[in-house]
Amino acid sequence: MRHRVEESVNALGERQLPAARRRDYRVILLTADTVAGALALAGLLLWAPPSWFAAPRAPLAVGILFLAWISTLFLRGQYTLYPWHSVVIKAQVLLRCVLTATILGAGLVAILPWVEPLPAPVYLISAGLMLPLTLAIRLAAVRYLPREMVNQRYLLLADGETSAAFWRSLNRVPLPRHVEIVGAVTVNGKEDAAGLDGLPLLGDIQALPETVRRYGVQTVILSGPRQLSGEHVRLIMECEEMGTRVLSSLSAHEEITQRTPLFLSNGIGEISLETVQHSKYATRLKRVLDVLVTVLLLPPALVLMGVAALLVLLTDGFPVLYRQQRVGEGGRPFTLLKIRTMVRDAEADTGAVWATKNDPRVISVGRFLRATRLDELPQLFNILHGDMSLVGPRPERPEFVQEFLRKIPHYGQRLLVRPGLTGWAQVNHNYDRDEEDVYEKLRYDLYYLRHLSFTLDLQILLATIGVVFSRSGAH
Repeated sequence: MRHRVEESVNALGERQLPAARRRDYRVILLTADTVAGALALAGLLLWAPPSWFAAPRAPLAVGILFLAWISTLFLRGQYTLYPWHSVVIKAQVLLRCVLTATILGAGLVAILPWVEPLPAPVYLISAGLMLPLTLAIRLAAVRYLPREMVNQRYLLLADGETSAAFWRSLNRVPLPRHVEIVGAVTVNGKEDAAGLDGLPLLGDIQALPETVRRYGVQTVILSGPRQLSGEHVRLIMECEEMGTRVLSSLSAHEEITQRTPLFLSNGIGEISLETVQHSKYATRLKRVLDVLVTVLLLPPALVLMGVAALLVLLTDGFPVLYRQQRVGEGGRPFTLLKIRTMVRDAEADTGAVWATKNDPRVISVGRFLRATRLDELPQLFNILHGDMSLVGPRPERPEFVQEFLRKIPHYGQRLLVRPGLTGWAQVNHNYDRDEEDVYEKLRYDLYYLRHLSFTLDLQILLATIGVVFSRSGAH
């Protein structure tokens, strides 16, 4: 990672990129959306009955609809790329834009006296065509446009130990391909840069606006807890007026890594608790969706469970079902159900131990069941019973929970919600093999708690399907 930081700074130092060059992608997006809109309407024209466009002024109505699409995309900020947004979030935002624009266009056509309305299917079908096209354009832009157009450049405002802790935590993981940390600017002199090994110092806060312009910075990270002076606040506000975002180190860390850092001792638990307790989705809708989706999944799941049970029976005999005590919401214990994948009485002599890669206790068919997650299917009954949710932190064993509560700050926050059949940590990390894995998965779990929403749950469920079919993430 250090090499990547130095490389990006050297490149920026050798050739300064004018703001116009970095905004070229907006022209590209606008041109691509224009082509997409034309294709959507042309495809509809070729497929639709001629009577739909028989009115003399139908082209005018089509033009109004097209302008409504482009205008709404512009007003909703869709000509600024957000590489860190997932496909689910991009699709959700674009869906709102396209539906809003279509309703607006239809409304304008209906009230303008010199325009003749189009049949209702025209609006519905054209919107259905426009959505995947605009989504594909933005996904392709993030992937294929030159990096200097797409990359998000961050500048750290160094302010002592918190800055160093932020930088150490960021160095633990690879940076996403669209992220560049161009350097740091100190608030109170070079002593604030202690612990920022490998991060170039680009001056002090007095030159902050100029540094932001020179290095094409899009986000300034406020890392320290110290009170900033009025002059410092004025300089930061000047950057904001230039269109530069200002994020706290917590928000920046989550945006870059999709994990919540553990270096901040204050605020994480309180924010997580407030998010869960005051979210209508977390307290009401989530449980309803759990039951509905589980009921829909049960018929095919029962067939797969039967096949899995038969494989275990033929390979290693009875029992085929495994019961184990786990800790659920609020620290309440419950009995988790699984298809057995290990030899009988695997922990009779050792007690609770970590899973390991190529664990010798796993039976031959058990490796397949674990890789495809078929062994987890009986937990659908745990979901119906109310012990678990489809999405949430994985339930841990009581022996480990007691140990982690003593050793790991904020570990108890995982118990704020029902544990999940799958989760943000599960689709981004492997099984727990040691305490370091527990720390890493806790970062993901805290991120999930802080951003708990239907959109994130949907993103996790889609990622889980990919994990199952790729047979990744299992020992």
